Amino acid sequence: MGSEVDTMRGTVWRAALFIISVLLYASNMVIKGLDTSPTTSPWNITGISTRGRGGTTSYISPDRRVFQIWRFIYAMSGLTCFYFISVLIRRHNRQPLFMVIKFVPDSLLYSYIIYHLTAGGPIWMQISKGGEFVSSFFVILGGGVITLLTGLITSSRSIEEHGSQLEREGLKKDLWCMRLIVQNTLALYIGWLSCASIIVLNKVLVFASGVELVRATYICLGILNAAILVWFVLETFAFDKYLRYTFMQYIPFILATVGNYVSRFDTETPYTIYFAVLMILASCLALVKIIVMVVRTIRNPIRYSPNKSTGKFELQAQDSQTYP
Repeated sequence: MGSEVDTMRGTVWRAALFIISVLLYASNMVIKGLDTSPTTSPWNITGISTRGRGGTTSYISPDRRVFQIWRFIYAMSGLTCFYFISVLIRRHNRQPLFMVIKFVPDSLLYSYIIYHLTAGGPIWMQISKGGEFVSSFFVILGGGVITLLTGLITSSRSIEEHGSQLEREGLKKDLWCMRLIVQNTLALYIGWLSCASIIVLNKVLVFASGVELVRATYICLGILNAAILVWFVLETFAFDKYLRYTFMQYIPFILATVGNYVSRFDTETPYTIYFAVLMILASCLALVKIIVMVVRTIRNPIRYSPNKSTGKFELQAQDSQTYP
């Protein structure tokens, strides 16, 4: 009896996590839709004014049209929520799918919930309307990146653990949904929030730390440059089996650099040339990522096999020498 009660509690709790995730996304869409501020409407959200104290404009704020990326982000997030609903209501072997195979980990749902609790609603609205809250806004953005990155890591490990079982039991579509929809939605958020964090960090360095504006701009662009390169190296050579099909993080990087290039490029201003370099770098790395992903999928597809000694599942490649 005790075991049955514990199982029922676990089922109810996991179902609640799925439902809360979807409801929080929907509520944030309603809040943003009802808000009349042009900077927080769902189709043109900038999160924070690009102008600082005294009307000084941040040197790394892209063209406002770039913020239309939120259309795509919200669409992908909505698609993720629809997938969560499908996992919640489907059954497998006469049992709830979300309990039979826990390939959508609780930690991913927690990350999704925490992000929508902190990044949306009244707190976001108040901070986004006042430049004086720039430091707090930077903390929220940075926390959002860490939270969603945690969700991406745990979902990747969950796919590794349950991939073999999903394939054996005819649930390969769910495997691809996790790879292409859920993980890329998280990557899209992470990429854009990282760019937003860099923009706000520029203002923090200038207004809170007293760093000269041009120097602060170089510091922020250097951080963004390092982040793009480190991510590419890690996903390509260290964590390919986890992140092979995660590629949408490059979309925000490209749009942000293109937006800065379009609005600020000037051959006589050295730091704007850096925008052009970052734009070319992000575009080239994204192209290489797509090529590597396709080539490795054809020549060296990821294979899942059970590890009999531990009972866990691990990824195995057909031939480790076939990587391009």
